[in-house]
Amino acid sequence: FTIMIRSISSDKKGLQAPVIPPPMTPGIQVVHETAQSVLTDSKVGEGSFGVVTWGYSKLTGSPVVSKKIQDRASAKSEIVALKKGIPHTPRLREEFENDQSLNIVMDHVNQKDIFHAFLSNTSTEKLTLCEIRSIAYQALEFLAYLAERNLTYNDMKPENMIWKRASNCLTIVDLASIRDEMNCDDSPERTFVYVAPEVLLEGTVTFSTDIWSLGCVLFHLIARDLLFYPPDGFTFEDPAEDMLLQMVGQIGIPSNQFLEECDIEIDPTLFQDAPASDWVSRITIALLKLGAKQMDVDAWIKLLSSMLCYENRATAQQLLTNPLFGGEIRVKLISDPTTKCTMLLQGVIIDFHIDKNRCLHIPRDPKDSYTLILKNQTQQLKIPLTLKSGDVLDITPYLAKLASTGESSTKRARTISATTSDNNS
Repeated sequence: FTIMIRSISSDKKGLQAPVIPPPMTPGIQVVHETAQSVLTDSKVGEGSFGVVTWGYSKLTGSPVVSKKIQDRASAKSEIVALKKGIPHTPRLREEFENDQSLNIVMDHVNQKDIFHAFLSNTSTEKLTLCEIRSIAYQALEFLAYLAERNLTYNDMKPENMIWKRASNCLTIVDLASIRDEMNCDDSPERTFVYVAPEVLLEGTVTFSTDIWSLGCVLFHLIARDLLFYPPDGFTFEDPAEDMLLQMVGQIGIPSNQFLEECDIEIDPTLFQDAPASDWVSRITIALLKLGAKQMDVDAWIKLLSSMLCYENRATAQQLLTNPLFGGEIRVKLISDPTTKCTMLLQGVIIDFHIDKNRCLHIPRDPKDSYTLILKNQTQQLKIPLTLKSGDVLDITPYLAKLASTGESSTKRARTISATTSDNNS
């Protein structure tokens, strides 16, 4: 079936132009309609929080998802987080109450999460080292923004990260776990293999706890293997002890001061049973297989070493200055996100539907020379640009030029057609 929705844009006669809904698979039913969205029963995903279903915006026709959450406290936490405008997170469209649950409507990032897309046993695609570097940089931007506001994420893992290859864009989801740094006691359960030692031992949770988790995630992305394995099958009754022994074997023994600041007491003689392992050798082999040069291997080891330590971990802001990230630039974009044309900067698609912060990460050119390409069904513009990281690029005048060029071409075509008709008569 087809539902005709009217948009807020108007045609030349002052009438509202129809928005064409995206095609729907036969059998999908509309189950709810709000002032802004049409929502269906097509399931996108589900978890302990509830169910995510597909829909589309009445205003633009672009796809959206509705996240139905039974736990009202969790839903409100996520809504508060989405309203903060945190970089690399979905755009909140609206929220409403229905069937004793809260529903959050967001832009739909039509992509599998990083684990299922690139790391699971069934995934066929692999991340390149350049992509992993960009994921690291954007994840650190996300954590730096939170840290500046004394917030912690508490659930950094590949399943909560979505990588859009075409637009070089990372989106981090499931924001209900975000807490104020001074109020982390009620944070949800974390994924064991990425959890920091202070969480295992009930120490103080701060924004540096997220840094440890991201370090474990980056190791996983590079090595395609976990740094620390789930405690299933280990001999100790306490899984926290199993994980801690792995950490001791890989990272070293924590200081007495670190242990004294944790609520769970550990017998130091336990560390004698830690299985020795060398994460540096493992990551070096993996990096070389990905084609890294020795200087890049050293930079990655330095980065991860400052993240995977018990004390004095580097902050996200400090890590962003690592020379490893000198290979790309970040450009803030200004434009009309509803523009119907293809936009590429240095071959990277500009997708305002995905990147609500309108920032683009692109490979750095040694001469700071870049090419902006705008194209619609009939025209294409190539604009040479000189850019540096942090620059603001206003695409609006170039879009106007593309539109005027198209109008001129249409007028010329009509003139030629009229002349031909006259001659034929």
